[in-house]
Amino acid sequence: MENDEIKGFTSDLVLNEVFHKLMIADIAEIEGIEARNVAGLIKRRPDVIGELKRLWAEMELISNFGISVLSTTAYPEFVRLSKEYMLTAADAAHLATMEANGIISMASNDRDFKRVPWLKLWRPEIVN
Repeated sequence: MENDEIKGFTSDLVLNEVFHKLMIADIAEIEGIEARNVAGLIKRRPDVIGELKRLWAEMELISNFGISVLSTTAYPEFVRLSKEYMLTAADAAHLATMEANGIISMASNDRDFKRVPWLKLWRPEIVN
């Protein structure tokens, strides 16, 4: 992407998922609790979100990656794609966003996307 050889795209839906997971991880670490208990803590103490520092820095880094962000206006297409390819609601929404923007390649370790014949799936290697 640095040499403009490859264009990177993501959607606001993906960024929302990343944001959510980073928020949960950050709060769990700061508060010394398990991730599954974070939602309850936020309900009791919403101010904990305002105390986060790493989350905001990480989201700023992501915003500087130079990746184009696609808006998700994928309804009702995600319903059709979910039924057609037997995908979860979230996976179908990602696929609908890609379809609406003419994107046919995706990097994901989610094997469910193998059921989509028109999608070129790039499976990143997991490095230990």
